[in-house]
Amino acid sequence: MTPTVNGATAPTSSDSGDKANNVSKRVNKLLDVRIENDKDALTALKDLHGFFSVNSLHSRRSLRSQIEKRSIVINQDFLEEFRKVKERLDLIYQNVNDMNDAVNSMSSQLSATKAQTHQLIEQTSKLQAENNKLAMKEQVAKAFLKTFQLSETEVQILRAGEVSVEFFDVLERVAKIHKDSNTLVTSGGQTLALEIMEQMSIYQETALEKLYRWAQVHCKNIDSPTSNKLFSLAMAKLQDRPTLFKISVPPAGLTPSSGIESLLALLRALLSAPPPPSYVDKIVNAIIEPLIQAINVSASRLSTAEMAVYLLNCLHLILNTVTLFEFMDEWLERLQAQCDAQIDTLTSEQASSLVANLNLSPMYTILQENPRREAAIQPTALNTFVVIIAIYKQLHEYVHDPKCGYSNPQALLPRDPSQIVAILGGGSSSGVVRD
Repeated sequence: MTPTVNGATAPTSSDSGDKANNVSKRVNKLLDVRIENDKDALTALKDLHGFFSVNSLHSRRSLRSQIEKRSIVINQDFLEEFRKVKERLDLIYQNVNDMNDAVNSMSSQLSATKAQTHQLIEQTSKLQAENNKLAMKEQVAKAFLKTFQLSETEVQILRAGEVSVEFFDVLERVAKIHKDSNTLVTSGGQTLALEIMEQMSIYQETALEKLYRWAQVHCKNIDSPTSNKLFSLAMAKLQDRPTLFKISVPPAGLTPSSGIESLLALLRALLSAPPPPSYVDKIVNAIIEPLIQAINVSASRLSTAEMAVYLLNCLHLILNTVTLFEFMDEWLERLQAQCDAQIDTLTSEQASSLVANLNLSPMYTILQENPRREAAIQPTALNTFVVIIAIYKQLHEYVHDPKCGYSNPQALLPRDPSQIVAILGGGSSSGVVRD
């Protein structure tokens, strides 16, 4: 049992031995320490030397309190520096938060921008596709306009330009556009096709009116080969409008105009090549048929007698031209028949004129009466036949004159004036028809 002293447990010898060993260990440890190698110990001793300059009892007793005060000062300094560090860290933290907010904002903006960019890319793609469609539509529109519309230059040639080869080229293009517009009708574009046709018709009418006025001016003045070619093209085009196909108004002398002579000269030049027989009819029909139509239109303004004379003169000129070439039997027959018809018309008109001018109408009326009255015609009225014989003599001389160019005058007036005198019973006593 462990002995106690004054109620406390008395230390034993073993406990005293343990404490002694502990002290001994500490002393030995202190003795074993190499202070010169311990930097922390050296630093502590230096600091201790700074505020413990006097080794006195008071200094030794107050050493603890000074160390504590110094420790407090150091701790305060540490706290102050730590506060500054904390403030710096707080500032850094705030900056980091601000940067985080900025990054988040930028991220949001980037996301929004990405979405907008995606929309822009889609819109750009759509716009590009629409642009491609518009470009294709533009090409189609240009091709359509090139096919179904005249250019400004072509319109200017038709309206304000001179009649030239280019003028006829544009006129041909107008006709082609008018014809090609039928394809639009079959493809469902009736309204558009009708508008194009109407526009082309206006162009055609304007051009043909201009061509008609030009032909009227130039039909009498065809000197150069170029003018001759243009005039031929004009005549071919004017066949599309028979009412406009007129060479010129017949002159006062009722002789064929120079335009008719020029066309016949062109016909002679074409047939003088000579062309293949199959082309002869086409060439002759292309010139003579519309020429005769134009002559008839021009002659329609004249009186019946003047028209017959003018037509007879023109037909005779055409007949003389056609006679020069082969394979013309049909045309010779047609032209001769038309000449005969005009001679009959002229004969009838001249007879009517003579009856009226010689006051033979009453005599003709009496001759038509039945029964006839005795001595109804006065003897003085019979002298009128003397005038008729004189006129016939002059007409006979005119028809048989080679200068007048009648190819068969004997067929036209087979009886000479003396035979007419014998028939009328005038005898030689009249003295009027003696040569």
